[in-house]
Amino acid sequence: MEFSLTTRPTAQVLKPTSTAPWAIEIVNKFGDFAKFMAKFSVDTQRYCATNMERAVALQLPSFGRIIATYGEANIAAIIKLFIKEAIIRMGEDRDLDPYDLQFIAEGICQNDRIRILRFTTVFGFFHHLKCGEFDIYGHLTPRKVLEVMRKWAENAKQAEERLAAKYEDIHRAEEQERHRAEAIPWSEYARRHGIEEPDIITYIQNRCREANERRERIRGIGTALEGTISAFAELFAAIRSAKTPSGFQKPP
Repeated sequence: MEFSLTTRPTAQVLKPTSTAPWAIEIVNKFGDFAKFMAKFSVDTQRYCATNMERAVALQLPSFGRIIATYGEANIAAIIKLFIKEAIIRMGEDRDLDPYDLQFIAEGICQNDRIRILRFTTVFGFFHHLKCGEFDIYGHLTPRKVLEVMRKWAENAKQAEERLAAKYEDIHRAEEQERHRAEAIPWSEYARRHGIEEPDIITYIQNRCREANERRERIRGIGTALEGTISAFAELFAAIRSAKTPSGFQKPP
């Protein structure tokens, strides 16, 4: 059976399927599905495979978010096209059952290990496949393809995480440098805020001393109030035990 290299989804599934903010951002960046499919054709696989670092640096969306945005049926159509083209380029047995082809595409779209990867990383897998980096020559079966891709996904995830950690360190250093560049000397800050202390250490010490003094004053007021209340209590007890002005004892 000869495979055609054209796979077009039906018009009914061309619209984005998610309205989440990140999905809207994806559509704004890559266009609707027809534009996305045209932009990431078979010819871009090599570029995707050799630019993982750039994809991580640009924080491109995950494969799972691309599926959620454009729909699993649409993305599975792209994956089927990639598989067909890979079979042709590898010169392997082309008589792959359409059901098996659909099963492989859906298995890739539904695998959580694959969905968390950058979508360009997933597309790049098929370039590595055509370059013979995986030992799956001979008649291709869903089990062979999916097993190899699951193992590859684990290594790809580790590579993405290393690159993400690298760029996180770079961004952190850039942020610290930006804060240093925007910082002003204490003398200027004090002038703007009417602070008299010559340095920040003296400023902190004075504020701490003032806070302690306030606590001591509050503690003193509390002690005085306790004494006043105690005196009133004693006076009230004395009045209750005293005789009335008529000379008779107060009734019980």
